[in-house]
Amino acid sequence: MRPTVFLFDIDGTLVTTGGAGRRAMQRGFASIYGHPEALAFRLDGLTDRLIVRMALTTIGVEASPDAIDAVLKAYVEVLEEEVKKVPAERYVVHSGMREA
Repeated sequence: MRPTVFLFDIDGTLVTTGGAGRRAMQRGFASIYGHPEALAFRLDGLTDRLIVRMALTTIGVEASPDAIDAVLKAYVEVLEEEVKKVPAERYVVHSGMREA
């Protein structure tokens, strides 16, 4: 039997984070490549790896696994900080997600 994999578009589907994910990703790009504007496209429904791959291509950097991993690492390092900046009323866990 083949395993089943479920992918979730977390921000906007499971939770709304007031843009914390985008800001953290922009900071990741800025810290490594000096290009926070690399995310000049909609992120809805995309996995983090695909977002980074597309953004690297946008700024003319080869989207190698190492380059993608470096940006994701930088993103995760600042994500908690960005989430903490979101006012409580803008950070929402959507209905049914705690149970899921």
